[in-house]
This record gives sequence, structure tokens and C-alpha cells, in this order.
Amino acid sequence: MLGSLRLAALGLPFALITSPGLGWEIAPHHAVYELSLESRPGAGNISGLGGNMTFTWDQGCDGWVIEQNYQIDLLDQEGGTIRIGSEFIALETLDGSELEFESRNSLNGLVDEEFAGEAIVGEEGGRARYSIPNGLEMALPAGTLFPTAHSLELLERAHAGERFFVTQVFDGTSEGGLSEVSSVIGASFEAPGPEARVISPLLLRPGWSVNLAYFDLHSQSPEPNVELSIEVLDNGVVRQMIVDYGTFAMTATPVFLEPIDQSSC
Repeated sequence: MLGSLRLAALGLPFALITSPGLGWEIAPHHAVYELSLESRPGAGNISGLGGNMTFTWDQGCDGWVIEQNYQIDLLDQEGGTIRIGSEFIALETLDGSELEFESRNSLNGLVDEEFAGEAIVGEEGGRARYSIPNGLEMALPAGTLFPTAHSLELLERAHAGERFFVTQVFDGTSEGGLSEVSSVIGASFEAPGPEARVISPLLLRPGWSVNLAYFDLHSQSPEPNVELSIEVLDNGVVRQMIVDYGTFAMTATPVFLEPIDQSSC
């Protein structure tokens, strides 16, 4: 999840948000991504992949809202199909100090994992309390970021010209819930020309290539759980993403993208 990711001079009829304390603007949006198998050596037993991911990144009156849902159909070498589904929603205060989260994962239409709860973090750390599974609690170390706070920090560092960023991120999508995320902010790229054919004017922005590696803090393995290679624009919109799970990798390409009107707040 990526966590979340977001125009100014195009004269579009929707509100942009200047994030508190930052000198740049993000574009709340709703996107649909088409998923496909990323061809590469050592792709394991997966011969085909299809599906889609919907992603909403918005600012409500009281905080940030992230919704991410995906459905993946995996085809193995023997012709069998596995359907993987995931639903995630997070509500995060504007200052990044509190988080409410719900996530549900399914396999072939049956729910096999479900998590929900809330978390709080401050300068000296914090705590996460789950309602599903009931009674699960965990301490959060100082410096822990929630999903939107992590995205905003990553964009701020990219705008400032920094290249490396490592931190711990809590999202509540597992019993551990806490990952160390290592980010490498690569080369910047220019915005396409006004004549470019794109699905939305939100894509007519410059940005950066960024690699993110998510490490399980409870694992002894030196390998990340998942790696993301993204092209993120300066308004926070992701124009392409490759998700590498080790045994297979998939590409997410936007096929629908629209801004979210902020006039209600």
C-alpha cells in the first residue's frame, strides 16, 4: 500500500489540498488499476495473472481516508486458478497521531484473515489495540508513521531532493502490523507535454521513480516481504507500480482516474 499517494496550474474545477506545513499540494483522487503479470526470470509457478485494484485517497473533514481493494486471479502452470481478494480502509487524523483501520483478506471467496482496531502514536511512541482479533495489543516505537503520514513524508523528502528514507510504518493489515520500510527516491522525470494522451489531467505532472522495500520486523529473513517500484507524481498520484512478492510480480496500470471534490469541507 503503498500507503497512499496525489495540481495546481491546470485550472481544474476541484479543490487541492496544501498539506499542513508543506509547500506543495496533493490531489485527492479515486483510481482503478489494471493488474497484470510482470514478466521476469524466476517467476515461480505463476503463468498468468489478472485483476484490478481500486484506490481512494481523500481528506475528510476530520482527517485522511484511504480505501484500497483488490482482486487477483492467479493461474498456475497446471492450469489451476487462485483468487485472492483484499479490502482495506484507514482513517487517519490530519496530524498523523491516530489511526482507525479495518482489513479483510480472502482466498477463493472465503475470508481467511480479518483485522480491525485503532492506534495512537506520539514523540515517545504509542500503542495499537485490535478489536479483531479481540484483545491483541502491541507497542509502537518512537518514530512510527501511519500510512498517510508516511506518504506525505516520502513526498516531502522527494520535493527536498533527498534520496534515502527508512522508517517504521504501522497499518494494521496483520497481527504484527508494523514494517520497516526502506525507500530509495530515484531520478525525477518531467511532466508529459499538453498534447499527451492520458486518461486524466492528473497524470500531466512531473514526478520520481521510487523503490520501497517492506521488511517484517518479526522475521529473521534479510529479504523484504514485498518490494514496490513506483512512478509517483508530485501531486501524489501513482502512474505505474510494480509489486514484487518474490515468487511473482505484478504491474498495476491506471485505467480510470478522477479527482475528488473537496468543497464540502
